[in-house]
Order: sequence, then C-alpha cells, then structure tokens
Amino acid sequence: MLEKMIIGTVQFGLDYGVNSSTAKKVTQEECNEILDIARANGIRLLDTAEAYGDAIQKIANYHREGGPKFEIISKFLTPENILKPLVDSLNRLGVDSYHTILAHKSQDLFTDVRVQKDLSEMKQAGLTRFIGVSIYTNEEFERSIESKYVDVIQFPFNLLDNSIQRGELMKRAKDAGKILHVRSVYLQGMFLKQFPLPVKLKPLEIYIQRLRDICTQNNISMASLALEYVFANELIDNVIIGQHNPLQLKGNIDLVRDFKNGAYLKEVDKIRVVESELLSPRNW
Repeated sequence: MLEKMIIGTVQFGLDYGVNSSTAKKVTQEECNEILDIARANGIRLLDTAEAYGDAIQKIANYHREGGPKFEIISKFLTPENILKPLVDSLNRLGVDSYHTILAHKSQDLFTDVRVQKDLSEMKQAGLTRFIGVSIYTNEEFERSIESKYVDVIQFPFNLLDNSIQRGELMKRAKDAGKILHVRSVYLQGMFLKQFPLPVKLKPLEIYIQRLRDICTQNNISMASLALEYVFANELIDNVIIGQHNPLQLKGNIDLVRDFKNGAYLKEVDKIRVVESELLSPRNW
C-alpha cells in the first residue's frame, strides 16, 4: 500500500500542527533524510506549494544532489499571473512537468475563465498531467464532481471527517472518473493530542474517546487506526501524510506494512460528528 502515500511538505517550510513539540518546520538535513527514506520505500509523489514557505527550495536543493527526482503536486494560491510562478517552480525543482496542479482556492478554477484557459494550455503542453482543486466543504466537492476542468480532488478525510461525512460524494466522484487524494489523516495531530483539548474543540473529545475505545478493544494504536482507515478505502487513490521528521516517516511506513485489516474499521463509520464545523482546522 505504500505506493498510495504522498509526502506532504508543508512542514518542510512552515511551523505546522497542533502539537507544539512537533510543529517546527524541518531543516534541510531532515528534509533530505525524509526524502531518502521515501525514495527507498517506493514513494514517488510530493505535495507542495509556493505558500509553504521554503518547502519548494528544500526539495529543489535535494533534487540538485542527483538521483531520481520526485513527481510534484503543487498548488497556486491566487489567479494572478499563475503561469510564470508555476513554470519558475518547475525550473527550480529541476523537473519537466508537474504530476498535478491544484487550485488552493477552488473558486479560482470553478469560475475564472483565464485560470481555466491557462491550466488547460499547460496540460496540453505537457507541463502537467492533471489539474484539480484542494477543497474543504461538501459543496465544493459537489462542484468538483461537476467540473470538466477537475481531474483530481484533494480533500480532508479521516476518522471523524469520515465516510458518513463524505462517502456518497466519494462514490459519485469515482463514477465521474475523478482521482481522489485525501489529506488531514491525523486531523493535524488532533487524534494524538492529550486531553483536555482547547475549549473550542472540547466537543470533539467524546468522539475521540470512542476512537480510543476502539483502539483499546482491538489492541492497536490510534496512529495505526488513523492510517488504516484511509489506506483501506478503495475509493481513495492517494493519501497525503505530512512528515515532521525522518523517524515519523519510518513509523508511518511500519504502520502501513502492519495493517491488520480488522472489522474495527466498520466501527469508525458509526461515528457521526454533529459539530462538523470543528472538523475543519480553518474554524479553530
């Protein structure tokens, strides 16, 4: 299943996550080690963006050292002059084309004719294989399914933002021929955070406790449950996992190789978070 893993690189360039001990961005040395481990284990895709601080520069530095290069998924943040920054990044990264270009704000691709034209021309010129959107809401998901410009839909999916929240849309998307990439597998580390949670997020504790009970009853870790839940879903093409350090990546690889294929995964789908707005870190 490791071929489904995409290395998320926001941590390469920004302090990111809810756990202060692991939220610091990685050094170039740590980045190089993470990418060495990924490459040695058959992981070939990186998810990055110009908005991720110096993440692209760290990847470019790694590529300059030689050896097989990674395939790149990148995002653009605003519709102004999107071509030049995207092409400049290709040159910096030392690769001929992107695997996928995603609109960080879905409306840019849904409604901006100029963006649609520019990205379509890049695709026709062989500068990217796929075009897509990074989304947050089910309303955006609906529009992504309907859009002829969208090949790839990247969206949050995890133990709480689960099949009850998004399952039907995922089925419709696959029927429409879309490629599905999921992120926020650990809900920015929320599943691994100790109680009590911050006051605003306290309503999530009851749901996380149910997940902890599933783990206890089946003698598995929360990290293993979180990964297996998304990797086992056959509708999902790829899973983006951010890595704060090389040891974390090694641990994630070990967990993926040791899935138990348990019936406990069905228990996760019985959990419906009523306060669904809390599943989006944008609302924290």
